[in-house]
Amino acid sequence: MPSAPETRDDTALVAACVDGDRDAFAALYRRHRDRTFRLALSVTGDREVAADVTQDVFLKLQDRLAAFEGRARFTTWLHRIVVNACHDTLRKRKPTPIPDDLEDIAAVESGTSEVNDRLAVVAALADLSEDFRVVVVLHDLYDHRYEEIAGILDIPLGTVKSRLARARLRLAELLRDPPREEEVGNNPAPRERRTPRTKP
Repeated sequence: MPSAPETRDDTALVAACVDGDRDAFAALYRRHRDRTFRLALSVTGDREVAADVTQDVFLKLQDRLAAFEGRARFTTWLHRIVVNACHDTLRKRKPTPIPDDLEDIAAVESGTSEVNDRLAVVAALADLSEDFRVVVVLHDLYDHRYEEIAGILDIPLGTVKSRLARARLRLAELLRDPPREEEVGNNPAPRERRTPRTKP
């Protein structure tokens, strides 16, 4: 008697899907749907777009599973599809700012219980460029190795290491010295000048 789909690993589920097992595909979808959405959200910065990307990825995934050869982890293979789908979608749309929804990623993936710390990380991640943010999310939140990230993003290994190092430096700067409230935006308010005191 075959084991329940939920107890099988990804590779076994993929093989079952290729053989036409609909229950296996449903299990694969349930297992990876939320993480796929959060990754799409971290790349696109738009909850609606992330939902569209997630739906599109899984609609097309069943026909693409036969191409999975098992040489890399299934999540690595899937996340490359997700990132590419995000980039294809963003090329067709105007860029949008990262919303507060990015907190979903920090809250679920990091497991941090300190709300203030989590919000600070969310704000800092949102301030990173897309290239830097995606590398940080894939490495620090999704536990992908350097080599896997290079494969997902189709960039050299050295570029992955360089972007991650620079992103972490930028995050450290933002977390150490966050912008003041009146300085947020394109037109920071001028700082008040202090009049030097004169000795009596």
